[in-house]
Amino acid sequence: IGQYTAGAILSLAFEQDEPIVDANVERVFARLFDVDSPVKENKSFFWDKARELIPSGRAREFNQALMELGALVCSKKPDCGRCPLAGMCESLRLGIVHERPVLTKGADIIPVTVVTGVLSHHNRIFIQKRRPEDVWGGLWEYPGGCPEDGETHPQTIVREYKEETSFDVTPREKLCVIKHGYTRYRVTLHCYRLELAGACNGLPHPVLTEATDHLWADLEQIARRAFPAGHRKLTDMLLKNPKRIFG
Repeated sequence: IGQYTAGAILSLAFEQDEPIVDANVERVFARLFDVDSPVKENKSFFWDKARELIPSGRAREFNQALMELGALVCSKKPDCGRCPLAGMCESLRLGIVHERPVLTKGADIIPVTVVTGVLSHHNRIFIQKRRPEDVWGGLWEYPGGCPEDGETHPQTIVREYKEETSFDVTPREKLCVIKHGYTRYRVTLHCYRLELAGACNGLPHPVLTEATDHLWADLEQIARRAFPAGHRKLTDMLLKNPKRIFG
């Protein structure tokens, strides 16, 4: 017999602490933990996580509850308002519940490289609001874009800031690399700390070409803004370690 049947017999009939992972459980875990690669590539993670979470001596109730949660609440059309795990769900927090789980349907995954920069000045960080007609319209972001042929990543972010805001910026150190998957795309987001090139006493006003609004925000204001998932992950990193930006 297979792993699923063995888990069902041992937990339901003999009350042993063994997990059961079906498609419903995979869907719950993919959303709860924001698993951004295809389900079939994460089978071991799902089983290991299910085993780790079993309350000792209560595998029968836990396994049944988890499967029912996936079947009735965290279904293909999730009812997040009724979900008892909503406060713990990473994909709900990032606003990407309907992009999880990632399924492979025969189409190739398209890799995308994006460079973005966090520009700080006078203990504020520059963010801009995406146009309504764009992907993720109305959300806030750190400016950036895809490298052109022959560009290094620092050259890309200098060009993108100039084109999108008119600011001349100087890249400093690389902050992080964030990987994020959605639909058919696998995005690798390279993030840099930026400074304004040249002296500037106040907070300069941008000339926006790819956004409808901007804000020189403090950390409290940034924490309250809605970002696309990749930029939200970058924001989380900044909020946990603001010294990476402000020194």
